[in-house]
Amino acid sequence: MVQQEDEHIERLKTCTKLIFDALAIISQKASVLHMETVKEAADHLHVMELDLRRELFKVRLKKSILANRMKQTQA
Repeated sequence: MVQQEDEHIERLKTCTKLIFDALAIISQKASVLHMETVKEAADHLHVMELDLRRELFKVRLKKSILANRMKQTQA
């Protein structure tokens, strides 16, 4: 579970960096880019970020439930 959590965190960091980099490129070059394509690509990155956050939440929830069960069996 810890390894899964770490992987999701790393993927989320990468996705967030890509979003920030894309926004920087858009800020610098918006006048020469096709706006519909830019919006669509940015939207896909955002959806991916949301999916990664959801998956990370699921792993953390499972981990918390498992930790609680382990405490109960030790008591």
